[in-house]
Amino acid sequence: MKNFRTFFATRYGQDFLNNTLLVTSLILSILSLLFRSIGYFFSIPGLILSTILLFRFFSKNKIKRSAENETFKGFMTPITRQIKLIRSNLKDSQRKYFLCPMCKKMVRIPRRKGKVEITCPTCHHHFKARS
Repeated sequence: MKNFRTFFATRYGQDFLNNTLLVTSLILSILSLLFRSIGYFFSIPGLILSTILLFRFFSKNKIKRSAENETFKGFMTPITRQIKLIRSNLKDSQRKYFLCPMCKKMVRIPRRKGKVEITCPTCHHHFKARS
């Protein structure tokens, strides 16, 4: 049992990039099962992603894996920010959400007020938007 803990203590483990690789490879595996006639178009990339996932998970080079994860997070931040903005706009019927063009923070204003000038509470940048 001690050797098992020591083995995993020296490995990199799970992070945001590994979670994304895992979900993507599972989706590709399911698609390869659903579309058997062209399944290899989905199964080969899924196997490649699974291999990368296992390599990263069991890697001893924690600094390099952490740098890869931070680079991936930097790439994904604008995408996840837009998804969060769309989700907030769909959920809330009383307010409309915008991203400040300067600092990219989410700003909310009341709906149905027409064209308004918005001041970002973080960076105090002024911009116009239709509510």
